[in-house]
Amino acid sequence: MQAIVQDRYGTVEVLESRDIDRPEIGDGEVERIGALAEKARANLRPLRIANLRLVHGDGYKGLADAAPFDAIIVTAAPDHVPQPLKDQLAVGGRLVIPVGEGDQQLMVITRTEGGYREETLLPVRFVPMTGKAERP
Repeated sequence: MQAIVQDRYGTVEVLESRDIDRPEIGDGEVERIGALAEKARANLRPLRIANLRLVHGDGYKGLADAAPFDAIIVTAAPDHVPQPLKDQLAVGGRLVIPVGEGDQQLMVITRTEGGYREETLLPVRFVPMTGKAERP
């Protein structure tokens, strides 16, 4: 299984695991804010994770060069579902994302052979996504 996790500042962590009880970090992490990228790099360095790469960039765009992903989990709310994240799903992959300004809904988008299936789960409250999500 390969999954991507994104937070408010555009941090994207790719998790890869064959054993759900012992996930491993794999592929990369994207951090939008340079100072946080450096702090993350300093915090991760002592862990000596060989298959982790940290990228300073906008997490709204995901991590295209490591796609496709079986799962993408976003922990900040854009006002719409970012198409780049949908595009990075493998067929059968799921994107779990809070969406909306003010009133937010937790959504699950599943990539199918013919497109995407969207499901709204419940109302939620997350911090707003920053970066490209802030611009039209």
